[in-house]
Amino acid sequence: MSSLFEIKELSAALGKKEVLSSFSFGAEKGEFVAVLGKNGAGKTTFMRCACGLIKYSGEININGFDIRNLNERKRAGLISYFPQGSHIQSGITVLQTVLMGYTAESGIF
Repeated sequence: MSSLFEIKELSAALGKKEVLSSFSFGAEKGEFVAVLGKNGAGKTTFMRCACGLIKYSGEININGFDIRNLNERKRAGLISYFPQGSHIQSGITVLQTVLMGYTAESGIF
């Protein structure tokens, strides 16, 4: 049985610097996972790879789907990413911000 979220031999570079090298990981349904590490350890690079935002080698599967084979809409329905440095327009509540993650599923656009 495959994991809900599975990483196999993930490697990624930023410019010429390799940030992740042969990283593997799996999480099952119902598990809580935290990504911890020092500054520059590759946490953000890992998340950006998992969202399909940067190039990588290896395999990333979510719900058994290789994210490389999914279009942006399908990928957005499986995973969301809210970077720390995001700028939110004032006057929007936390709930409204979270609900923006459902726009891919809502069919509005």
